[in-house]
Amino acid sequence: MSRTYLVLSLVISAAWLGGCAVWQTDPVPPPPPPPAAAQLGDGDVPQTVQDKLRHNDQGEPVGFAALDAAEQAVNAARRTTGVDEYAPEALQQAVQTLDAARATWSGIADDPLSSPAGLAEVGRQAHAARRWAQIARADARRETGLRQLATVSNKLDARDAVDQRWAGTMVAPGEFGELVFATGTDRLTGDSMAVVDRVATFLDEHPRYRVQVVGHTDNTPPSAGNLSAFLDDNPDLQDAGRGEQAAAYNRAVSQRRADAVRAALLEQGVADSRIDAEGRGAADPRASNDSAGGRRANRRVEITLVLPPRNTGS
Repeated sequence: MSRTYLVLSLVISAAWLGGCAVWQTDPVPPPPPPPAAAQLGDGDVPQTVQDKLRHNDQGEPVGFAALDAAEQAVNAARRTTGVDEYAPEALQQAVQTLDAARATWSGIADDPLSSPAGLAEVGRQAHAARRWAQIARADARRETGLRQLATVSNKLDARDAVDQRWAGTMVAPGEFGELVFATGTDRLTGDSMAVVDRVATFLDEHPRYRVQVVGHTDNTPPSAGNLSAFLDDNPDLQDAGRGEQAAAYNRAVSQRRADAVRAALLEQGVADSRIDAEGRGAADPRASNDSAGGRRANRRVEITLVLPPRNTGS
């Protein structure tokens, strides 16, 4: 997934989490006005209000659904992450309005049907408490989403800085040191193990990275004894020309050394899937093989830090 797509998705998510209520200029729109008090005599309670009453088994009113909904909304707001930090005023308003609704209900709870105006007031207060609670939750979710977006953005910036610094960098020979082998062998020297440690530490700290280990040699042909032993192990090369045999020998030497570095990294805990090891023999010289210094420069094992391609799909 590309960074642009990720950031855009987080912005949309943050806006969605905020909810529509947070954009209203009047955060608590007034409920429909109750019927005029002069039109409500004893026992004259609108059906819509009666439907919100809870009854016991004897059919007696024991609760008010609008008040229950407000309590649930306030409790949900209290449990929402970030409310205390980002929406304390809205939560406080919700709690105070809910307390007022409870007090109003307490005054008529014994016979709520005899006080339609009181019931209407409980409904109005409960509605306001629920709306304030919803606003508190929406504000907290929006601000939490924006904070998470900022955190992700900062992480992406830091990751990009690391990538610009290291992706595609050859660290050996280079900043991490040089890999040296005992003469004529694939055994790493003690100083070379320090280089392996540095590479393993980097991979542990940057788990997205892989390494490409490539062994190289100069073009010096092997001794007759070494070539004879090599051909005994590779009989398919017996009929090849001397130049082809020498090239195959050097590739095998470079592969063994690359594999030795891979083995050392594995011992340091690096996953095998993060290491590519290849021997190229004398195919990629860094200097001319016509001098001792050039041949020495060409006998090397390189370690390059690489990143897998980013997934730009969905």
